[in-house]
Amino acid sequence: MKRSFLLLASVAVLLVSCKDEPVEKPTITLDNSMVEVAGLTVDPIIVVNNTAKTINIEVDYADNASVAALEVSFVNLPEDVTATPATSTFNYSNGATQTVTFECGATTDLWTVSVSVTDPDPHFLSVVISGVEAADGQVTLPGSSNLAELPVEFTVYPEDTEVYVGETLVASGDNVDFSDKVNGVTFTLKCADVENTATYKVVTTGISSVTRVWGHYAKPETVTDDWFGTTMKAAEGHWMRNIALDDNYVYLSNSGTAGCYAVSLDGSTVKELSFEGLTVSGVHQTSAVTVIDNGSSSKVLICNLVNAAGSVLRVYAFDGPDAAGTAVLEYTLTEAVRLGDRIYAEGDWSEGKLWFWNYTASTPRSAYAFDITDGVISTTPTVYTFSSDGIATGNVIGCVYKYSDTEYLWSGAGAFLTTFSLSGTTFTQTACFNDSSKYSYPTYGYSFFTFNDQEYVAFTRLLNNYADGAVRICALGTGETFVEKYDAADPADDLVYYLGDPAQATTSGNANGNGTCGLAYREINGESYIAAMVTNNGVSLFKLEK
Repeated sequence: MKRSFLLLASVAVLLVSCKDEPVEKPTITLDNSMVEVAGLTVDPIIVVNNTAKTINIEVDYADNASVAALEVSFVNLPEDVTATPATSTFNYSNGATQTVTFECGATTDLWTVSVSVTDPDPHFLSVVISGVEAADGQVTLPGSSNLAELPVEFTVYPEDTEVYVGETLVASGDNVDFSDKVNGVTFTLKCADVENTATYKVVTTGISSVTRVWGHYAKPETVTDDWFGTTMKAAEGHWMRNIALDDNYVYLSNSGTAGCYAVSLDGSTVKELSFEGLTVSGVHQTSAVTVIDNGSSSKVLICNLVNAAGSVLRVYAFDGPDAAGTAVLEYTLTEAVRLGDRIYAEGDWSEGKLWFWNYTASTPRSAYAFDITDGVISTTPTVYTFSSDGIATGNVIGCVYKYSDTEYLWSGAGAFLTTFSLSGTTFTQTACFNDSSKYSYPTYGYSFFTFNDQEYVAFTRLLNNYADGAVRICALGTGETFVEKYDAADPADDLVYYLGDPAQATTSGNANGNGTCGLAYREINGESYIAAMVTNNGVSLFKLEK
């Protein structure tokens, strides 16, 4: 009996243990890949919390309007798991939440779905100022641009962002004042209760304006007011033929008897260089003038004009208007060529060249160059020949100008500007700017310079049958060579300053039978100046401004 009781007791314990053991329910686990949101322009951030049984959908502010009717679906759920509703469109505005029932066998879980909207981040997607796309808060424009009225086109994010400058609401395409180049313009972008700012600056390159420091004109004959002094021949019809510029004076060579005038940069003083003790001769005893650098100083070089075999080409050097002149070149012509209409200095007084174009028609055309070594000018010239294409075949005043080691320019009367490459003593044409809709001639005095990060070429151009003339300053375009840069430029954008009466677009000056004009550029104490003249018409000094 005792053993039977023990056995029955053991069975009873076993039965009680089986009856009280809990049945394990399946666990429902979700992840964010099972939550799908439709109709948004920006992917939402979905956060699933399996412990709290919550699903939060973070919507970008750009989709704020979609929250009022947001379609949420549950996809790719584990096997035997169902969601009710599996898809629904619900208004989650103002913090409203939706309850979704998930079931798996005997397990039923209630999950709370909520939606939050991020704060807006108003900002520019793009900014274009005066046609130039801004990069790193900055655009670069030509210095001649009117910074007070620059059109600004932009796109913003979010789309309902408003843009202000100060208290003024600005729409894309409106003009904005960028005159403050130091501080730029600060734009305030507002969306909902959020404000952001963005600052844009306009950096200018090149010339913003040109100031005429002084000018005197043949008509009206302002030269008769004793501004030049009583000895200057301009009022008598001997208007100067060429011009040069050093750190202190503008030099004008006389076309009659030997003489050259030096006008101070401020226009207040006029001096006449002395040729006392010098042998002078030629068709014009002082036809042309140029300046060549000599270390920290410079020398003024003046030549005569000769055109017959046996005549002597002379060059005189002056250390300024108060110094005595020295004859530095005397070359006897061996044939009837004409030299001295122009004198062009390449390099400097220690190593350079003096160029003279042969006015006389010849085949091929030619130019004479005298080497300069340590302040000594060779008495034997090197004769350079030119291909005739693009250069007038008759007698013409002209000049060559060096742009680079590989490019020289020729300009003058009777033909368009022409460029050449140089090999040995032979110039070979590379281009002729003979598009009469864009270019014209005669042009003289080509000067190449970079001002405020923009490359320019400046020259004078004769107009109105040589009775008028103007300075033209051309911003070169992009390219590897002068030909490419000049051809890329638009002459319509040239800065033009007339050398006759500036109150008139053109001025009918006195007769200019020689068809001469000139220009000289120089940087002086960090400032840039252009001196220019047209024979019998006018002379001016200009200052370039950033």
